[in-house]
Amino acid sequence: MPKKGKSKAGHLDPLKLPILLQTALSALYGHYKKTFELWADAKVQAPPCFIIVCNNTSASKLVYDYVSGFHRKNDDGTSALENGRLELFATLTNTATHWPVPNATNRQRTTRIRRGARRQLPEHGRRRD
Repeated sequence: MPKKGKSKAGHLDPLKLPILLQTALSALYGHYKKTFELWADAKVQAPPCFIIVCNNTSASKLVYDYVSGFHRKNDDGTSALENGRLELFATLTNTATHWPVPNATNRQRTTRIRRGARRQLPEHGRRRD
């Protein structure tokens, strides 16, 4: 995994995440998917929450692309769709377009939060350290 932020990391491949990380994401996602289905059967209106925390923006971008899907740039200037590896969080379809309505509740499936976003929260939304 990259030790530097996105601006210093250069080109990184989301499909080359360490096997240990891929295994952990898969195991956690398997549990999430079962919970998601149980909640759907029980008619719980909000889906369960799945949060991944990364140590820097390069790692965050790699994990985000791995989870939600991305367009891989080819040597000839074209791009090819790489589907998200965690189906319920995929934000791209196999037709290479973003879903206009991500899910039944009109909520985006996968969100990447930038470093420093906490500073943009109103005072009442901040945790007191």
